[in-house]
Amino acid sequence: MLPNLAIACFALLPLLGVLQSAAASEVPVVAPAQPTVENGRLSALWDALTSGVTDAEAQFWSAVEVAGTPIVESTEDHAGEARVTFLWKGTAETGSVRLVSGPQIISKFKNLAFRRLDNTDVWFLTLHVPRGWRVGYLLVENAEQHGYPKGGAWMAAARSDPLNPSHSEQGAAAPIYSIFETPGAPPELWSRRHPGVAAGAVTTRRLTSARLGTERTVDVYVPARFGVAGERPAGTVYFLDGDDYIRDMRIADVLDNLIGEHRIAPLVAVMVRDLPGASRDRELSCDPNFTEFLAAELVPWVRSNYPVSADPRRTIVGGFSLGGLEAAYAASVHPELFGAVLSQSGSFWWRPSSPVTANLSEPWMATQYLAAGPRQVRLFLSVGRYEPGPYHEGLINNRTMRDVLRARGYELKYEEVEGQHDPINWRLTLPDGLMFLSSRE
Repeated sequence: MLPNLAIACFALLPLLGVLQSAAASEVPVVAPAQPTVENGRLSALWDALTSGVTDAEAQFWSAVEVAGTPIVESTEDHAGEARVTFLWKGTAETGSVRLVSGPQIISKFKNLAFRRLDNTDVWFLTLHVPRGWRVGYLLVENAEQHGYPKGGAWMAAARSDPLNPSHSEQGAAAPIYSIFETPGAPPELWSRRHPGVAAGAVTTRRLTSARLGTERTVDVYVPARFGVAGERPAGTVYFLDGDDYIRDMRIADVLDNLIGEHRIAPLVAVMVRDLPGASRDRELSCDPNFTEFLAAELVPWVRSNYPVSADPRRTIVGGFSLGGLEAAYAASVHPELFGAVLSQSGSFWWRPSSPVTANLSEPWMATQYLAAGPRQVRLFLSVGRYEPGPYHEGLINNRTMRDVLRARGYELKYEEVEGQHDPINWRLTLPDGLMFLSSRE
């Protein structure tokens, strides 16, 4: 059916050309119709261009460069939404522009391709986004030339929005992505240094692990008044994916603010750096060797080098994604060491590869806590409502983990946020987790 339809269409092309030529002298020349644009600045630009303002496009880009992008506007018809317009300054080589983001955007909008404002270098995409969102994104030009939508080669061409001053702080291991937020997005109260707050110090240390057979790097944060005579020993928090907590979650600023404003008692933070490549996934997937490295080597090393409390109630282990899974696992195996768990978007979908676990109806980690019964372990779980996976499995598995912990009587705080699986989400919930788990004494 389709081949015949295509042949019929091509057969009509010469006839259509004849008809158009015959009628050309009878059809008056009219100005191009205004494209459908919802953004006020784009409408004003089009009006200026059609009115003959020669430098209208240059004036438009000058104003955009000062104001930044995307352009976020309120909508009269939908009080719960904001109109967000992304812009791209094209060139003669620009054939298409696409927005790249996570499931929070992809699951709501099917078409993330920009349109070109006729006869200009202005490419734009307008989305109606719920108020209260804070989302990361990238832009990619001519993705189709790199195999879009199949494969991942086109992602190498993706870049942050050059007109948006708000972006992540990721380094060479991942692209720097842009961030936009709509009115009502929860404020980030603790991730930027507050005036007058004393700064702690971060030092890089290395220790040799017999368990792992390698040297490991950790970054250790100590608060401003750490070690002052007569003061109570500090608690400890161990972060997996430690370099991400330093860079993306701004853990030093968060701790300086929380400690300086007496929201938590002083904490020493130990950020465990990942090994490159697949080693990270292996170690954080409940690997007994890595867990014993934490318990038998790292914790004793920290306690011998820093005057910190040995009370498990004041010893937190935390991480995001697989790091959140491993944090929960470490506390389940060693509750005598880790009395508090901070799990952000924990990968509770994970289970060991075995016939016994293949058909579990609940997350494997939940079965470990069910089997163990109540212990003196407190947990903070947070997850985004737009976590990836079929049917938002990240969200569903965290909810199941929550229900199991509550049924078993664990002390628990659980948060869901309007976010996805990224540091924007984790940076928002990190201070809440620390305030819940850390002593204020």
